[in-house]
Amino acid sequence: MTNLLKKLTKVTAIVIATSFAVGCSGEDGRDGVGFADLTKYGSISISLDGTRPDNLPFTKSEVFKFTPTNDVDDYNSMYRSGDNLEFYVGRFLSAPDDTYQETYLEFYLDVTDAGLATESISLENFAVNDYAVIADDFTYFRLSDYYRLYDPITYGISNLTVTNYSFNDTTNRLRFDYSFVVDGANNDSNNELTITGTVNVVVLEDID
Repeated sequence: MTNLLKKLTKVTAIVIATSFAVGCSGEDGRDGVGFADLTKYGSISISLDGTRPDNLPFTKSEVFKFTPTNDVDDYNSMYRSGDNLEFYVGRFLSAPDDTYQETYLEFYLDVTDAGLATESISLENFAVNDYAVIADDFTYFRLSDYYRLYDPITYGISNLTVTNYSFNDTTNRLRFDYSFVVDGANNDSNNELTITGTVNVVVLEDID
């Protein structure tokens, strides 16, 4: 290629490169149909701190915010008997279905003498279902455990706490923080695992 042709080619490339203005950023995408219905009842956050099955330490945090609309009894209900309240709540990691999106958190909370001086709060059960803990080194292991918190000795539970509990009778908003430790024999990491998180949900009351 001659020097003249090289210069012409270079000039042409510069002209082409500078002839187009930088485009404007596109509009933010909109949530899909049904997204608001699935997320309007609040979320459950979870943080995991422990050791993987290959004996490397790990931490992982996630927010589960999807509520199934076809199974309120198991995933978003409360029952009232006098001053006693029972909550059955679960949230999915993604839009729930019967085949591909079965990753969820679920708990049962019992409140005795709600609002009275003798009020007591008991987190009876907590489940982590089919949750893949994915690491930065392109490995993963799966947690699918049901923690029977009502029997800590048998099921290897320690340091269980429920704090900052509140329930608003007008809005049906339930809030609390939770924390507990599970020994290695009772969770799928095969090592001691600390589980903490926050519940901030709106539940539906069963009036049958």
